[in-house]
Amino acid sequence: MRKKYLIGALALVLIVSGIGSSIAYFTSKDSKNNTFTVGDVSIEIDEPNWDPTDPVIQADAQIPKDPLVKNTGKNSAFIRLHVKVSDYAVLKDSINGEPDTLFVGHDASQWLPAGEPVVEEDSITYSYYYFEPLAGGSQTTPVFTAIHFPDTMDQVKVQEVDGELIITVSADAIQVVEGYSTAAEAFEAFDVQP
Repeated sequence: MRKKYLIGALALVLIVSGIGSSIAYFTSKDSKNNTFTVGDVSIEIDEPNWDPTDPVIQADAQIPKDPLVKNTGKNSAFIRLHVKVSDYAVLKDSINGEPDTLFVGHDASQWLPAGEPVVEEDSITYSYYYFEPLAGGSQTTPVFTAIHFPDTMDQVKVQEVDGELIITVSADAIQVVEGYSTAAEAFEAFDVQP
């Protein structure tokens, strides 16, 4: 009986080892490494015709100022540009109108208003969206081409500008991603981020 038991145990060991070696013939392993790269969005502001040699504010003066945005990155991007004008109240009173009336050659077909102008601390900021995604390596058209002070400008009132009138241009870019078809949609989603 003991001999039968020993033969049975030996047979069981042989069967289990046979199953183990045959399983090795029916299995396989493989792996793949996938590399993902981060998008490259980077921009520069350029004003090709701007002459920084201290332009003087005077009636009927037209000063070349042509801000545009260059996408120096690889990926397409939505573009938003801001134009901040200092001394809002004095300037508005001096020219008898809103400061954006000074912007000559505004390209309304390419640059769309991005909401209402924002007034804060005696400055006003106008924001614009570029009408389509800007491909990597390309540039926008200028948002406007010059600043023109009207001949009806009150020279006495404009003297109240605190030292100098400052026009600051800044821009934002967001990589084009699926789900946003316009710059307005992309920036609206971005602006609500905490």
